[in-house]
Amino acid sequence: VADYIGSNHTEVIINKDRVLESLEEVVSILGTYDITTIRASIGMYLVCKAIHETTDIRVLLTGEI
Repeated sequence: VADYIGSNHTEVIINKDRVLESLEEVVSILGTYDITTIRASIGMYLVCKAIHETTDIRVLLTGEI
């Protein structure tokens, strides 16, 4: 897809270790122990963290339909 639309895409590999390493911070940021909220947020947190660490992008808008 990236080649077809001429976009630069980067994979962010999310594994069990990365999830467990970020769990405490994600819970702290969210301010909840709700498992559904945490589960839905960990992936986005890790993707946003990777973007922050590898680019100069500082504002990122996301959403769900």
